Amino acid sequence: MQLTLYNQHNNRLQKELINLYNNFGVPLHFNKTGNKEFTNYQRVSIIILFQRSKKSLRDFIDGHVLNCQNLWGREA
Repeated sequence: MQLTLYNQHNNRLQKELINLYNNFGVPLHFNKTGNKEFTNYQRVSIIILFQRSKKSLRDFIDGHVLNCQNLWGREA
């Protein structure tokens, strides 16, 4: 199982998150038999983005869905 995330960052926040995550040595998935759709890095990153946005959870999710629709050109 992969334990290290490689530096594929696009901005300073993403670089810091990857470095923090690698320094703690957290595995990509806590549950070896469970769902592997998202990594622990992705879960922690979305929580940090939510906290930094200072929005309600509903507004954050609505904004994220709209952003995904614009990126993918379809309804999410």
